[in-house]
Amino acid sequence: MAHDAQNIMVVLSSPSGVGKTTITKKIVALIGSITFILYLIYDFNRLKQLSEYGVNDWYTAFQIGYSIYLDVLNLLLYLLELLG
Repeated sequence: MAHDAQNIMVVLSSPSGVGKTTITKKIVALIGSITFILYLIYDFNRLKQLSEYGVNDWYTAFQIGYSIYLDVLNLLLYLLELLG
């Protein structure tokens, strides 16, 4: 019994998706897409708030730009997984 549970944990935690069913991949991709949509909303809200507070420096611009870039990149990867 313990051996079966260990195999299930290995399959569920495998990053390449080896051994996962198609529906599991789709569910993970959907959850990932929703997560990064929420991250995008959060980052744009943070950009708006910092702009209203008058924070205007290169460090903040780079930090928010990098966050938005990663959010979009991850969102596109999850959408490709969802549609593929």
